[in-house]
This record gives sequence, structure tokens and C-alpha cells, in this order.
Amino acid sequence: MASETAYYKMSEDNKKQFIKSRSSYFKGTIAVSAIYGSVVLILALIGFSSQSGRDFIFKQNFYFTTTFIGGTLFVITLILIQLFTYRQSKKEEEIDTISCPDYWKLVKTNNNILTRMNNEVKNNLKYHCVPETEPSDQMAKELNIHEFDNSNPLEKAFSDTLRMVNHNNLTFKDAKINSKGRITCGRIYPRHMAIYDHKFGKENNTDNNELRCNWIKRCGDEEYPIQWNTVCPK
Repeated sequence: MASETAYYKMSEDNKKQFIKSRSSYFKGTIAVSAIYGSVVLILALIGFSSQSGRDFIFKQNFYFTTTFIGGTLFVITLILIQLFTYRQSKKEEEIDTISCPDYWKLVKTNNNILTRMNNEVKNNLKYHCVPETEPSDQMAKELNIHEFDNSNPLEKAFSDTLRMVNHNNLTFKDAKINSKGRITCGRIYPRHMAIYDHKFGKENNTDNNELRCNWIKRCGDEEYPIQWNTVCPK
């Protein structure tokens, strides 16, 4: 079993959340800067409007004025630096994306196959898992998306996850990817499945392993069981 913790490219949902969070942060920065700027402007107007104002601001309260203006510039600069270096929390993005089932091995996908795969998910298909021993007839079984109940959220998500690889947005017959690259009961792309497992879990408030556990149930049986204790513990 191979395992690696990695950070994946943000999905469209995560991008939207990131933009929303950064937008809120940006609005807060504008508000704080506007408040500090307004106070500085008021002090400047008082100081330049009359001699008594200049004496009050620049002589009687010189240290306060310079400290306040200097502190304001420092705070605004610090906030702007934080804004432009804002990043989504790695903790939200970290998932175990390259974990194979027990007694399976991680294999690099052949470049000739990879170049013909769906561009939408190609970056997640660079590695796949296969059994360490000679696969049985059960492991060679194809997964037919037309057998799934699309009225069931889990079944539909599982079907869509397979379609992105096996059908390449086309029909199974016309898909560019050949049988050596499809997700079957004897081949799985762990990064691809993990990412969409994570996405399905967040959207449906469930564990982040529903799709992979469903794959085990569909492909394993009493004679050829598939175990994946890091994902679907007994």
C-alpha cells in the first residue's frame, strides 16, 4: 500500500469560497483604512485651517500626532501586505490523495495513455493503483455507469466520477481512453477518487470516503475481497 499526503488544485467550489473570503477581507481592509484615513485627514484639516489649529496639532500634541500618523501608515501597510499574500488555509485543502487499497501498488500512468485522457481531470490521473498480485477476472470487470441510480446522490456522484475518466465526456464507445486506462475493479486513480470523495463529503455533510467505499462494495466479493483500511476501516 502506498500513501502520500498532497495538496491538490482547488476545485471550482473551493475557488469560489476563496474569492468570497478574500473579498470579505478586502472590504474589511478598505473599511479600516477609510477610518484611519479619515482621522488623519481631520487632523490635517485642523492643523492647516488656522494658526491655533497648527499649534494644537503640531506643537502641543506633536508626539501624539506623529505617533498616530506613523502608526496609521504602519497598520495600513501591514493590512495591505496580508491582503495581497492571503492564501486559503492548507488545512482545508490537505487530504490523503495517493493512498492505495491494501495489497495494491501505486503505478505511474503511461504517458501515451495520459495524453489522451480528459483534460479536466488529467492532473489527477498521473498515478493509479493496481493489485500487487495477478488480477483475477473479477478485477478486470468494467464499471457501467448506466447501471447506477442517478436519483441517488451517492450513485450519481460515483457515476460522474467514473464518467470523467472512462468516458472522457463522450460515450463509452467513442471515448479516446482505451481499456488500459479506464477505472475498473482492477484499476483506480486514488487522487481523482479522493478529491471527488472530499468534494462529495463537504457537499453532503458525510465522511470523505463514500465514493471509494462504494467502489469497494461494487468490485469486491467474498472470493476476491478488497480492503482499504486507511479509507474504509472495518
